Amino acid sequence: MDPVKVTAFTEDEPSTAMISIRPLSRALFLTALIGGATLAHAAPTPRMTTPAVAALSACLADNTTGKDRKDLARWVFVGMGAHPDIKRLASASDADLTDIDRTMGQLMTRLMADACLKQTREVTREGGNGIETAFGQLGELAMQELTNNPAVGQRMAGFLKHVDLMRLGAALAPTAPTTTVAPPPLPAAASAPR
Repeated sequence: MDPVKVTAFTEDEPSTAMISIRPLSRALFLTALIGGATLAHAAPTPRMTTPAVAALSACLADNTTGKDRKDLARWVFVGMGAHPDIKRLASASDADLTDIDRTMGQLMTRLMADACLKQTREVTREGGNGIETAFGQLGELAMQELTNNPAVGQRMAGFLKHVDLMRLGAALAPTAPTTTVAPPPLPAAASAPR
């Protein structure tokens, strides 16, 4: 996707910047929708990545199609849309919700009980939050695929017209050290007139 031209207006004059939307929208999408765990509530413990978790992550990615990953994203979307502060922005009929839940249940069953059974068992033996981590990585892959769509990128870029580029630029600009070191005082004998 090409960079988007954004103009911020200040009291004196407009300031224009070119901002690449793809990395920005991908980062925002991943942060907003994945945010910690795809499968369950955000995990209170740090995510651990072990060889078994990496193997499960790879198996999940290898055994899902683009459609499967979009189904996962739909499930995350309607799940987030159930929050009272967001509910008015997302609407899905009861039939849609049942279909999304059924599809997700079938996908999880196929992945964990069939396609990736060996890897799932190994991660389960390790304990911890390896299942969440592996599915979180699959969710990230799903979000990357969604953000490659130009319409998603344009929608995600909508906030850029409200960014104060002057303040943001000033906040992120490299600054020179601001500490000043006073010269050492002259010795008393050297400063006395002769």
